[in-house]
Amino acid sequence: MNKIIDDFLLIHEGFQNELQKVISFIALQRQPESKYSEYRELIYTSIINRTYSLWEDYVKTLAYKSYLLSKEKITNEEILKAIPIHEFPSYALKDSISFDHVNQKLIISLTKDICTFTGKNIDLPILVSLFKRFKIDINLSNFHNPSTTVSFSLDTVVTDRTINFQEGLNNENRAKNIVKAFVYLRNSLSHSNDIVTFLSLNMLSMIVQYFIELSNYICEEVIKKTITLFKDENLKKIGTVRKHLTDLSVIVIDITTITPFDKSYYLYMFNNEDICISIFKINGIQVNRQDIEKIENQTDIGIRYDSLLKNSPPPSQDKTIYLAA
Repeated sequence: MNKIIDDFLLIHEGFQNELQKVISFIALQRQPESKYSEYRELIYTSIINRTYSLWEDYVKTLAYKSYLLSKEKITNEEILKAIPIHEFPSYALKDSISFDHVNQKLIISLTKDICTFTGKNIDLPILVSLFKRFKIDINLSNFHNPSTTVSFSLDTVVTDRTINFQEGLNNENRAKNIVKAFVYLRNSLSHSNDIVTFLSLNMLSMIVQYFIELSNYICEEVIKKTITLFKDENLKKIGTVRKHLTDLSVIVIDITTITPFDKSYYLYMFNNEDICISIFKINGIQVNRQDIEKIENQTDIGIRYDSLLKNSPPPSQDKTIYLAA
């Protein structure tokens, strides 16, 4: 399971690095020698288009990784039923279709382009729907980034009145509206030469940073739901949290199932609904206040840990702990 987690995190790292380049490029436009004022329309549009294209590719790359992991749990018929194939461009289908002469039927290869095709731009409802194809349920309610400044600024340039930036929105609906507004802005720039209002360079940087934070949350949601999906095959329940020593980043675990393990393993905490909510990297193991390298048959142990995921709750008493390498 460690490799699955690392692979997802690597996808996010690549996306984040590319968006950091966009932020650095925006910073260059503030320099005295910059030609931004002269070529503002071109540069402004390029920044927004580049940010969106990176976002769409990132989401589809994560989704396709989810498909590759879960394809033994999902039939091809289930996948194809969820895809709006009738909207798929014929030129893109030609390399994905073959004919089975034995059974006299067409076969569609589930490539990345086929599996992740949506027919629409990737706003958050489309994103949630895309991952549901692969049994990954993205929960946006815990994304705690109100981004009031970002939403206010987008509200000044987006004329679609179905996008609601009123006060009192919860963070999930605010995030949905921010992404929807950004997609609207990107589309309007792509199909019109008339830019009435420009966002400031500082605001463009804030929007790109918002997508970095949102993408990290999405990645961690995918990881946790993937772990949940494969719990029965790959994880082993070892006990429950008895105590959390917050200042020391130590959890005391009552071991109910004797399982040898060492610091190369990850610990997975599940909630009462049997969903993975946190993942911990083991930094040290103690028994009777003595550091040891490996657990053999001890039943009362302390684990010094780091939280592997940013958007996860800390250890809490009586939560179930699972184990996997």
